[in-house]
Amino acid sequence: MEKVILISSFTIDKIEIGGSTYDMVGGPAYYAGITLAMMGLKPILITAIDPEKLRRFEEFLKKFLNLSLINIDPSCRSIYVFRHKYDSSGRRYSDILSVGCPIELDKLDLKSLARGSWILVSPVYKEIEVKDIEKMTGLGNIAIDLQGLSREIERQRVIVSLNNILKNIYRIPTVSAIHLSSDDIQDIAVGGEEDLKKIRPIVEKALTTAYTIGSRGGYIYINNNIYEKLKIKIEGGESQSGWYYVPSYIETDRGDPTGCGDIFTASLVGFLAMGYSILDAAVRASTISGMRVSRGFPVDINSKEIDDISSELRRKIRKIRNALY
Repeated sequence: MEKVILISSFTIDKIEIGGSTYDMVGGPAYYAGITLAMMGLKPILITAIDPEKLRRFEEFLKKFLNLSLINIDPSCRSIYVFRHKYDSSGRRYSDILSVGCPIELDKLDLKSLARGSWILVSPVYKEIEVKDIEKMTGLGNIAIDLQGLSREIERQRVIVSLNNILKNIYRIPTVSAIHLSSDDIQDIAVGGEEDLKKIRPIVEKALTTAYTIGSRGGYIYINNNIYEKLKIKIEGGESQSGWYYVPSYIETDRGDPTGCGDIFTASLVGFLAMGYSILDAAVRASTISGMRVSRGFPVDINSKEIDDISSELRRKIRKIRNALY
């Protein structure tokens, strides 16, 4: 059973969509952690959370015996609370009502815990410092979700922008995988190929960069120049460097997309950890995140169904010509 280290936070999400409002447990710690466990992997979740509030999550987490949780700061007395509003196009607008605790990795012997594993770093908002990501170099394959690095707060309103990401991207070491979505760069995102030129500085930092655009699918960049630098073992040599369009899996036009970015990223990392090629991992991640929208969460992951759907999506992948020029 492959081991994946997940460093992230839980949230309480107040969702407003389709005229309805409801509270949900959430955050990358929840969506990504459970996704990795549902895939049959052995995730170790490193987080910082008020132990009293953690009890709200335990009824969900105890169903996944292969998921281990390390609460790095039991003295924490807060949790992230968001209010998310979705418009008719599916675009999300957020306010932050409460901020969680820092995840201070110096309190943990991460070197002995994580060496040789995949490490998925998925900050919510400034709880994981970029300098700590730098310290992980050499411990294993590192994947970063840029969602938390895209955010700044102005009077509770969450402002996301490409500029926020670029302020941090040059400090991030070269990694195996990066994910961002059109929601993370709302200031410039069109939600299509036009966006790919704008995020060029990001793709130079990873072997593979995933840029997702909701129900319209997403794009995967493969940078084969990174292989030698990272000295890593990821299948994918059948694919040339460059951008590829990856279609979405859609069962219904209606549903709740909350957490899809976290689920996609975790699935991508999970399938890479299992030895799938980059594009094969991407279509499987697209399948699982698409299922979440129509089926809710957690979602049953049936290997044969995933393989069948992914085979159909794989045939629809196309290479993007001259996307960076």
